[in-house]
Amino acid sequence: MLKQTFGDAAMSRTKSHERYIRFKESRTSVEDNDRAGQPSTSKNERDIRKVQKVIHSNRHLTVREVED
Repeated sequence: MLKQTFGDAAMSRTKSHERYIRFKESRTSVEDNDRAGQPSTSKNERDIRKVQKVIHSNRHLTVREVED
């Protein structure tokens, strides 16, 4: 029914069910909780070009060497 009304912008059935369960358990926010673990890193065009340049200069480098 959501897909008929909202098309591709509709939330998936699984996600809808997860939200339903959360609100049924007295949750009041749709925001996700913070998760443990390493935070995501950002990438930008400048860094991508730098890495590509290093790799193209020597294709035998290890990932660690490229990182350095």
